Amino acid sequence: MSLNWSQLFARAERMRDEVLHEAWAKELPLLLQPSTRPGSLLLLALGFMWPFGVILDEKNLLRGGTAFRLDERLIPADLMPPSERIEADPVAPAFWSRLEEWQLTLCTSGSTGEPKRIQKTGAGLLAEVRDLAGIYGWREGDAILSLVSPLHIYGLLHSFLLPWFCRASVEFVNFQKGPIDIPDLASTRYAAVIAVPATWSFVKDLLNSRSLGTLVMSGAPFGAKRRGELQEFSRKPERAVEILGSTETGGIGMRSLLEPEDCFRCLPSVRIMEESGEQWVLSPYVQPATRWVLADRLEVKSDGRFLHQGRSDRIFKYAGQRYALAEVETALSRIHAHAETLAFFHRDDAVAQGGWLEAWIESDPLPVDAEVRRRYQAETPAPFPHRVHFMPSFPRDGQGKVQILT
Repeated sequence: MSLNWSQLFARAERMRDEVLHEAWAKELPLLLQPSTRPGSLLLLALGFMWPFGVILDEKNLLRGGTAFRLDERLIPADLMPPSERIEADPVAPAFWSRLEEWQLTLCTSGSTGEPKRIQKTGAGLLAEVRDLAGIYGWREGDAILSLVSPLHIYGLLHSFLLPWFCRASVEFVNFQKGPIDIPDLASTRYAAVIAVPATWSFVKDLLNSRSLGTLVMSGAPFGAKRRGELQEFSRKPERAVEILGSTETGGIGMRSLLEPEDCFRCLPSVRIMEESGEQWVLSPYVQPATRWVLADRLEVKSDGRFLHQGRSDRIFKYAGQRYALAEVETALSRIHAHAETLAFFHRDDAVAQGGWLEAWIESDPLPVDAEVRRRYQAETPAPFPHRVHFMPSFPRDGQGKVQILT
């Protein structure tokens, strides 16, 4: 049993009127802290109907303040959605004009574990949704399968806003509930699967048993090893794309995972500019601002394509020379059969060279001998890491990002 979009928003409206009338009367912002997938779908629908500001806090990092704290314990049992699927609906509510004024705060733990609040607007989100809808071409009644949470910017756009906008159905796979049996999935053909690299093994099983239109990857680099596997796969999706972006900027660019080139192309409404040594993204997705300084470094080509070179703050100085952690990771990956790698530079003024380099490789343990060092030095002039750790599997969060504390 599942709800369609109209029924989901009807339950959210009842929740607003029957449970939150006091918060509405006081015009308080809502602090949403869902703990299950069905609960998150209802709270998201409620959030989109709330005109006084919404804070989306998936990890329970905040304690309310001036906002009304809303967790699932306040949802009446008869209003909780019965499943993790929303059915296609030709008359789905479309209050897009109201959403233009909507204010959302996404709360993330950030790289340090401290709560970080990132402001988004309904106008910016809708501008991106309209661009993505034109790219994917989903039609009314299409089935979308999401392997990601709708509580991050990528999942919010691709597995809630877009299916709702296109009047499609969306079905969520929740890996926290244990092993997933692909035969239990609702559809035999999905117009799209929304995934992160950490779910790649499941996607491969899915491709063997289901027809798939578009595979969308984001949240973390897909990587050369997975890309090679996809390109050699006997049952490929009709299209496979990787989205580059951030919570602050929204999507920046897109590239095909079925083609050999590494360059991204800007999304339709996005441009990249350089000014005073900084790179900026010019995009309606960052409304009410018109541009946003990039935390990533891009190598922009003459035809508007660009290569992603990693974060700007991932440059380190060693023995008076500047290097990028990305080039260390690329070199290590190439000499270890395209394994996933992560490098970190520890700045230490007590060390003559200015610090020391540490690296992790997602692989079974291998000897770090003279031949490995020689092959590394043939790839990059960057110093060889002072410490190298091998791990059979990197710990990753729900978006597929590696969670290694340094």
